[in-house]
Formats: sequence, C-alpha cells, structure tokens
Amino acid sequence: IDTDGMLLYANASFIQRFDAKLPVERLHFGNFIFEKEDHQVISDILDTTVQHRTPLMLRLNNPSSEHPVYTEWEVKHIQQANNIEIQLIGRDVSETAYVKAMLVDTRLQLSSILDNLNQGLYVWTVDKNFQLRFFNKNLYNDTLAAFGTTLEEGTDMTSITNMPAALQQFYTESYQEVATTLTTVSKQLNFGEFLYVTQFAPILVHQQLKGIAAIAINITEQYQKQLHLEKTQEALLEAQMLGKVGSWEFNFVTTELIWSKGMYAIHELDNNQLITPELRQSFIHPDDIALFNEQFSYYLSIRKDFEYEHRIVTASRNVKWLQSIIRFKFENGKPLKCYGLIRDITEEKTKELHILSYVKRLR
Repeated sequence: IDTDGMLLYANASFIQRFDAKLPVERLHFGNFIFEKEDHQVISDILDTTVQHRTPLMLRLNNPSSEHPVYTEWEVKHIQQANNIEIQLIGRDVSETAYVKAMLVDTRLQLSSILDNLNQGLYVWTVDKNFQLRFFNKNLYNDTLAAFGTTLEEGTDMTSITNMPAALQQFYTESYQEVATTLTTVSKQLNFGEFLYVTQFAPILVHQQLKGIAAIAINITEQYQKQLHLEKTQEALLEAQMLGKVGSWEFNFVTTELIWSKGMYAIHELDNNQLITPELRQSFIHPDDIALFNEQFSYYLSIRKDFEYEHRIVTASRNVKWLQSIIRFKFENGKPLKCYGLIRDITEEKTKELHILSYVKRLR
C-alpha cells in the first residue's frame, strides 16, 4: 500500500485470507475489498507499524473456522524521492500462537489445580542455568511470606534473596546433582518445625538437559500423624504381647490374609513369613481341624459371628490352646472379609484340664 492507504500489491495468501464471502458491509480499500470487521484491523496495522516501525501481532476472526487467525505484520518503509512507500508483510502464525496460548492457559490451570490439591504443595521448573521458568501460587506466596522475596520468571534459584544459607545450599546442590547425573533425585528437607519431601527430575530433549522440574510437599502433619500411629501401634503390640493376643484379617475376594505381630508371636513364626490360608490351616491341630472347618462354614452360611476354642501346633512344634472370636463382613449379599481375634489360653486351659483330671480321679 502507499501512504494514502491504496493497495499496490497483495499476494495470493493475503487475498485468500481476507476475501471472505460474508453478507456484511465491506470497505473498499483501493482495488481490494475487506470485511467491515477488518477495517479497524487495517487501521491498527497502519497506525502501529508506521509510528513504531515494529512487527505487530494481531488476532483476526476467521469466517471459515471457529478458531481465530493470528497474524504477525511487519512494515517496511521504502524511501522513493519525496515519497515514502509503506510495505506490509503478513505472516500466519496461528499454529505458534495457539501453542503459546495453550501453554499459558495450561500453566494457569496447572498452577490453580496444584494449589487446590494441597496447600503445602510447591511445584516449579528451572532451565539448565537454574533460572525460574514456572512456579505455582503456593511457592510464590510462601516464599514472599517466609523471606520477603518476590519470585518471578527468570529468578536465579541458586541465589534467592533472604533465603537461609543452609536451605539455599540444599536446593543448589539438588539442582547440580540432577544436572550432573541426569537422574531424578529425591530427598527429605527439614526446615524449622516443618518436614518436606522433595523431588527433582531432569527435563531432557534428545538426552540433552533443558531444565529441571521440582516438587516439594509439606508432610509435617502426615509425619506427626504417622509418629502418633507408630506409637499407638507400638503400645498395641506391647499390649498384645503382654496379653498374648493376636489379630488377623482375611479377604474372601483376593484371598489375602494379614496377621498382626501378636499372631506371629503366638505361632512362634518369623515376622517376615508370608501367610497364606493354606499355611494358616497347617497350624491347626490335626484333631481339631475338622471341627474348625465345620464351625467356620456353618457360621459363615448363617452370617453370624462366633467364638470357639481349639489347639494349634506352632512352628516350634509346641501345642497351644487358643480362644478365637471371628466376625464376618458382607457386601451385596456376598462375604467380603472376616476378622479374627485370638488369645493364647494355654496356661488357663492346662490348669483347667489338670483340675478336671484331678476331679475325675477323685470320683
């Protein structure tokens, strides 16, 4: 086009892009026809490129598609005597623009999802020079709150302002380890009263390091709950040992059988031994196994919990008496699980049998 806005030349791609066949008012621009909605576009191109002489990215509506067209326009000024000819070169960059738009949208959605998943979840990526490229809102907010430091894209993650030296060293060494080994690195981080699980993974393209993806999860609450659970389990184990008690669980669907440590102790079996229903059966005294199976099948059929006493032969070939309580769980009319609690009553049973034997002799 010339300085009066008259079209001097247009290539085939340009004509194909703008020569839409819609019944709307059109603007005659020299010997070329533009849609009304494109009028402002042309004005913007002229104003921006002529004044600033810089490429301009424009989003245009595409009548033949539900997706918009992204075009990049570059202006060239050609001085001819006393006149200036303005040449506009347009390039369809829709594909690149779509990718960029999707990346931005995906990053925003990802950040929102990550923040909603867990308030103690931090995710970020750095490039191969350890410059920050992506981070979620949690990391930004908590870094600002803890250190008074504002994170932004391009921040050097090896020298974050106001971060304690020990913490800075932890992250720097982790980045360097990944960059050197090109493998995922997992570590625990103690920071004050908080405990984090961290993981750093290399971002590789054709086996070349392009960056590092990092994640940190605050597991302080879970860790404290785990400690409490372990203490509770330890206390329960001690109680089971003192009371000579054990518990078990059987899944009818998967046939998985789980024993407590008390069960192993009573059966004088190593804790690492895998327990199966067949192995469990093998411990029942040969003279009691028929009655045991009969009682189990009967109470299962009538869906009723029951108690019984029977003998076992331990792994060390010792005979013991057990008092057992069994409870069944059903789902949709079918047995799902059963739970058992046993107590070693060998000592009481032995005394009882001695007494009965003594009374029998007296008679």
